[in-house]
Amino acid sequence: MATSTRRVIVPLLLAVSFAPAAFGQVTSAKDPLGAARDLYASARYDEALAVLNDLRPTDSGNNSATDRRSIEQYRSLCLLALGRGPEAESAIAAVVTADPGYQPNESEASPRVRAAFSDVRKRLLPEIVAPIQEGRADVVLGSRLMGEHPMQQGMPWWKYYANRFLTIAENAVFGLHLSEYHTGYRAFRRDVLESVNLQMNSDKFIFDQEILAQIVSLKLRITEVPVPTRYFAQASSASFLASTRYGLSILWVLARYMLHHTGILHQRQFESLERRYRSAAPVNRPAN
Repeated sequence: MATSTRRVIVPLLLAVSFAPAAFGQVTSAKDPLGAARDLYASARYDEALAVLNDLRPTDSGNNSATDRRSIEQYRSLCLLALGRGPEAESAIAAVVTADPGYQPNESEASPRVRAAFSDVRKRLLPEIVAPIQEGRADVVLGSRLMGEHPMQQGMPWWKYYANRFLTIAENAVFGLHLSEYHTGYRAFRRDVLESVNLQMNSDKFIFDQEILAQIVSLKLRITEVPVPTRYFAQASSASFLASTRYGLSILWVLARYMLHHTGILHQRQFESLERRYRSAAPVNRPAN
């Protein structure tokens, strides 16, 4: 009797344990990115896309930069599978804009996605380097505010208004008329990077504003080009507190810039390295 009972119970337990796989259900709550992969592999593209849209990098692993790329890659796969090409390009553009040097390899993405990455990169990169190649600028910023309104693309309201306040303050101090200063998508002439004192800058987020202050101090030319943007839960690892510290740090950079340029307090950070090297070079005097 016991033997016959075991013969019934064991197959029943096996059937129950494999039921989710048989019916295509994904139960991995600890690995949402893996769940999205499983849904995609099951051709359940809408469901996979819904998981990815709600996914944050910290939900899927320790390396948030890698996770962000993975999330956007799978988003692009789902969007391409659903025939939503323009949205897929926007997802790819978000990765390229955040990390211009990134290109997925064969183990990370399909040939179709890699080809889409190449196409988007070829379209974006010439736009941002063209002003430099044409001799119209020394630095080019990819602006998120020159196209569709950022809040319509998902930018949190507090980030938008903080961006506007800081941009107005920086334009007033620097004497420029840029649409924004807080983009990470930039192109520089090589001699620009050789002229500014990078060693004096921070290793934190504020580095991006310090280098712009140095560039303005050297009276180099800055221009902007519009870039496609899409905001989503995992678009930025900067919390409200980190963003607040960043904003206060920008105001401190502006204060030091004004002290330097009014002659009240000299700041080595805003000196030209090229000018310093030239002044330190030995002078060859003619022999008597």
